[in-house]
Order: sequence, then C-alpha cells, then structure tokens
Amino acid sequence: MIAGGRDAMFRAAPSFEDSVQEGVRAIEACALTARDTVIGISAAGGAKFVLGAMRKAREAGAATASVCSNPNTPMSAEADYPVFVDTGAEAITGSTRLKAGSAQKMVLNLISTAVMIKLGKVYENYMVGIQPTNEKLRRRAVETVRALTGADEPEAAKALARCHDARQAVDTLRTGEPRKRSIC
Repeated sequence: MIAGGRDAMFRAAPSFEDSVQEGVRAIEACALTARDTVIGISAAGGAKFVLGAMRKAREAGAATASVCSNPNTPMSAEADYPVFVDTGAEAITGSTRLKAGSAQKMVLNLISTAVMIKLGKVYENYMVGIQPTNEKLRRRAVETVRALTGADEPEAAKALARCHDARQAVDTLRTGEPRKRSIC
C-alpha cells in the first residue's frame, strides 16, 4: 500500500501521508487476519498514514513491523518488530530517497528473502517457487531442475510438465516421488 493509492505511484499525493484515516481505510480494504504481517515504512518514522495502517492492522490481529531511519520513532513504538536502519544524514538535506530509501529497500529484500525460504520457495540456494508463465521463466525452471538434479534438459522439462512445480520436479527426480510439504 502507498499513501494515496495506486495513483500515487505515478503522481505525487503527499497530503495522503498526513492522514491517519486514509491508512485505516487502506487496511480495512485488506481483510487482514492474525496470519498477516504489516510492515510500515517511513524514513522519518512518523507518517500518519503508516501509523493509522499499523494501528488498524494490530486491531485486526496482524503482527506489525516498522522500517525507519530514525531511532525512537512513533512507528517503532507502534511496531511489534521495529527495525532501525542508521543511515546518518543524507547528502542532500531533506531528501530521504537517497541513503534512507536504499537502506530500507535492502531491509525489505532481506525480509522477503527470509519469507521465501520459510515458505519453501527456495531449495538449497535456488529459487524453486517459479511461476513459469513466460518463456524466460520456463527456461529458468528447467535450468533450476537441471542444476539441482543433474538431469538433462528433456528429462527436466518432462518432470516439470508432470509436476507443474520446480520443487516437486526436483524431489521427484532425486527420490522418485514428490515430497509432501506443509506451509505454515
């Protein structure tokens, strides 16, 4: 979610950032549960939209986290899991899209990588949660199965066609049957 919604991706909508209620509305539209986590992102750590969203998420039973580049922020106090990224002063005072934005993106990449591992989308160090929806991804899925099993290209492609999933194809080629895995 972004303050101002999808349109804010293409045209600045800074007034939405100052609205707790807009953050609440954004969360209400999601039907969150206790199985969800909301991560609030704000360099300064006080965006009202984000605070409203985090509070509403907590009311829905979701876990909350924050990623800020200032210590002891309102968002950090609101979060179950606060992350403080000390990037120091920006090279251009007033611009948080330099070091702070880059550091926050790196933290989010680490979080999403950990989630992908936890969900079983990674096998050894290969992404196997591939949705082969185009030619490039179909090639990647075949190459991943080949790399993890030593199968030749036709054998890997056949296993993928049979299993419809790179992880299942790898398990099948390695052990003769797909592994049953529950996602928690």
